[in-house]
Amino acid sequence: MMMPPVVSIEGEVGTGKTSLALTFPKPIVHMDTDVGGFSRASWRFTEELKSNAIRSQSYHVPQQAIIDKLRLTASKASKITGVKDLWYKMLEDYLKALVDPGVRTIVWDSWTRVWTLCTNAFLEEKQQKDENRVRLLEIEYTEPNLRMVSLVDAAREAGKGLVLVCHLTDERRDVPTTEGIKSMTTGKRIADQWRRTGQLVDMIIRTELNSNKPKATITQSKLVLDLTGMVYGEPDWNMIETAVKMLRGEPND
Repeated sequence: MMMPPVVSIEGEVGTGKTSLALTFPKPIVHMDTDVGGFSRASWRFTEELKSNAIRSQSYHVPQQAIIDKLRLTASKASKITGVKDLWYKMLEDYLKALVDPGVRTIVWDSWTRVWTLCTNAFLEEKQQKDENRVRLLEIEYTEPNLRMVSLVDAAREAGKGLVLVCHLTDERRDVPTTEGIKSMTTGKRIADQWRRTGQLVDMIIRTELNSNKPKATITQSKLVLDLTGMVYGEPDWNMIETAVKMLRGEPND
């Protein structure tokens, strides 16, 4: 029997990442840390939203914290406010979803923003003890990394499907130049996410547009290796899950 998977969906804005995520087994708890993605996709799921088969909750940085950040000058230390409380509110709701027997899938949208909130919440904790702190030291990333691992492990232990929606960013590499080593873009777009994500997920799906219609490519599949490289037009999770079960010789319930 196929256990609920952990799946990463990555792609550019408007390529159907959230729409694909919302086709996973329901009821779904959608944890919205971004602006725009859910509103673009939600019109496709009107009935599911009315029946609470999909429940979405927004987690955005408090408006005052944004205003405070915009007011900062380049010479002034960046003081983070409001993120720690938001982070622990997210965790509280996540735990409720994990223990709710009626929930089958939890969607973090976006996982890109979850990592940012995780590190900023931890930095805010540090700043409350030392107001001159501007950033985390490399050694201090151990704690945020452990917190992110716990988010994934907790879903597996609870038997919930977990979907991580990720943006893309420019890949950069250090290149030797006449002026020394410089970080330069390679022209490739990669997932903008917590760096250990690929190690922990069961599958990675890349979304794109083909003639203005979404398509999905399985770029990594630990569930069935033969599925890597498969392309689906106008995808939903049911068709991908059916392929997994067929290749594994499992009944398609």
